[in-house]
Order: sequence, then structure tokens, then C-alpha cells
Amino acid sequence: MAAGDHYTHAAFPAAPLLDWASSRLLNTINASVINNAIAVTRFAFVQLADDA
Repeated sequence: MAAGDHYTHAAFPAAPLLDWASSRLLNTINASVINNAIAVTRFAFVQLADDA
């Protein structure tokens, strides 16, 4: 039981850090995807405007 307790206490501080890091990573990926989508859409509209 002591080994399990030690593992839990050792792992606990890392858990919030891991959650924070993964959420930051997801936010960064989402922002990148959204920015790329906006850039592609803007580029497409410019192309359409040029063709018109």
C-alpha cells in the first residue's frame, strides 16, 4: 500500500501541469486551424473578386 501511496503523491503534482500543457497545446492547434481557415477563405474571396 505504501508503494501505491508514494506513486500517487509523486504523480499528483504532475497531473495539473499535464492538464494545463495539453489544454495549451489544444488551444494552440485550434487557433492555428482557425487562422488557416480564415486565411484560406480570405484568399478564396480575393481570387473570386479578381475573377469577377
